[in-house]
Amino acid sequence: MKEALEIRKNHPRYVLAGERNGLKPKGFDLGNSPLEFAPEKVAGKNITVTTTSGTRALIHSKKARWVLIGAFLNTKAIAIKSLEIARKEKVGISLVLSGTKGRFSLEDFICAGAIIENLSSEEVRLSDAVSAASLSFRQVRDHLYETILRGEHAQYLLRLGLKDDVEFCCRVNYYPEIVPPTETRS
Repeated sequence: MKEALEIRKNHPRYVLAGERNGLKPKGFDLGNSPLEFAPEKVAGKNITVTTTSGTRALIHSKKARWVLIGAFLNTKAIAIKSLEIARKEKVGISLVLSGTKGRFSLEDFICAGAIIENLSSEEVRLSDAVSAASLSFRQVRDHLYETILRGEHAQYLLRLGLKDDVEFCCRVNYYPEIVPPTETRS
């Protein structure tokens, strides 16, 4: 969070968004709720985002040449872009799950399966863990929201009053063409 606040100090026009333990930190413009990211608030703006678990996953991925950020909302876009990069650069695709404070997260695991469902099975060789995620998603896709609600993190978010966020985030391919800007590393 310190780094995000430092960025804000150097770039006061940037939108500062994020959460710590599910709640918007003091001094931030937006929390982590996708429902807060209305076009009038974010369109054409630079956004600095920090989250409890997502930021950790990104830090662990910092040596990767490409890092794409996905959710149920954009599984198709992430899969297509991942495959495009893998083909072009002749590399594999790794799925890094944020989890909840470094622990397993039901929604992240099932989301990985949703991403895989958008990849051509002829072109992709799956590890056992990814196959399990794919099978899990297939099993629950018709009652995804109800399944996600059983997860520890979803239960925590419900206690914070964020039921609408959980429900919205369970919309698969709501943004079928959106991949957050990707930075390459050499």
